[in-house]
Amino acid sequence: MTIRILLTALCLSLGSPALTAAFVAGNAGVTQKGGTLTIEGDANDSVLTLDAAGLTAGEVRVTPNDGTTVNGAGVAVVFPDITKVAVADPGGRNSYTFTGLDIPKGLTLELGPGGDDVIVREGTVVGKKLDASLGDGANLLHITNGALVDGKVQCEAGTGPDSVIVDATAIVMKDLKLDLAGGVNEVELAGGAQVGGKLRLDAGAGGDTVTIADGSVVEKQVKLDLGDGPDMVTLTGGAVLRNKLEIKASAGNDSVLLENGASVDRDLKVSLGDDDNDLTLQNGASVARKLTVKAGVDADAIILRTGAIVHGKAKLQLGDGANVLAMSDGGRFADKLDYKGGDGDDGVSITTTAQVDGDVKLTMKDGSNTVILDGAALGEDLSYKGGDHDDDLTLVNSFVGPGKTKLALGDGPNDVSGNNTTFMGNVDVKAGDGDDVVDFGNATVDGKFKSKLGAGANSLTPPP
Repeated sequence: MTIRILLTALCLSLGSPALTAAFVAGNAGVTQKGGTLTIEGDANDSVLTLDAAGLTAGEVRVTPNDGTTVNGAGVAVVFPDITKVAVADPGGRNSYTFTGLDIPKGLTLELGPGGDDVIVREGTVVGKKLDASLGDGANLLHITNGALVDGKVQCEAGTGPDSVIVDATAIVMKDLKLDLAGGVNEVELAGGAQVGGKLRLDAGAGGDTVTIADGSVVEKQVKLDLGDGPDMVTLTGGAVLRNKLEIKASAGNDSVLLENGASVDRDLKVSLGDDDNDLTLQNGASVARKLTVKAGVDADAIILRTGAIVHGKAKLQLGDGANVLAMSDGGRFADKLDYKGGDGDDGVSITTTAQVDGDVKLTMKDGSNTVILDGAALGEDLSYKGGDHDDDLTLVNSFVGPGKTKLALGDGPNDVSGNNTTFMGNVDVKAGDGDDVVDFGNATVDGKFKSKLGAGANSLTPPP
């Protein structure tokens, strides 16, 4: 085996990340056995670059930077016929950069606490698997433009703020599996990044941010298990998920945003914990199949607007609190809508050309609940069931299809109106005790109109 030793100065142009002021340069023992290159660091900090610029096929150059040594010397070393790289560096804050390499049998890193950077740059091809085990601290795994992992990526990190970035034109052919512990974690697929398998994220407590943007594509299921928040998930810029998207978050103010033509080609399932959560679909975002949302106590908001569409059934189950469902500007549920709210003041608004093609079922518990249909179109049945306290249902300049409209309100006072609204089917209004006002004087009801109001100073104006 031939080992060529080069002056480190020849490789300074490759650069190295800036490290903290507490940096203490360490030594890396680098050996070769067969086609496997093994790097073993000491208790101090290591900064190494591995590249193949100007070398023959299979050769790998290991360059120490920032005072780090390789086998006791501050010079680069070239190893021939490398097919696999294994790094074991349990101490310090470490930085490993891989540029223009072909590693057909995979890359494995086992790094310790202190905060580690692993950067896989353009021209690098990792076969089989990229397996990075990072310790506690501020860790970074960055797969940059033009890098290819011809297999799966698995990254495990300890407590601390961790970042995993897959850049534009970077490709992961199989699964991307991330297990990040507590901390402010960030995962980003940007600029047309591609994942050929599943994307799975398990994150601990802390504020987690997941961004899938700018034409990125994930071919199989995306499952994001986020801990206590606040957490933020964003799909934008024409991002495409060709399978299911499942998001689970615990306590904290959580936000999920789909916009600018982002699409989920199968089901979207969102489970959010307590505190103030929101899910927004806008600017042409789409869900090809079912939307299921479950949220805990406190104020939750679901917003569908500016041409966003859910093609399958929508089932929204929100906990106690002042919850909101707001549809506007062409937002559309192309199938059934089933909304359930807990105790508290809930508000549902379907306005400005928003529509629901199938049945609409609204179930609310005790509280001052409000429903507004203004310029809305509903394709089939409309059903409302409210709890005690004052409910306000306003239908104006809207259209309800040939199904039944059944409005059941609890003890009031309650207020129901159907101004300049057409009901193609029957309308049945029921209310409990209290001073109720029911006004359909300017409505068009093609079917039968029925009402049953409880004790109180009630006012009823039937349709003409």
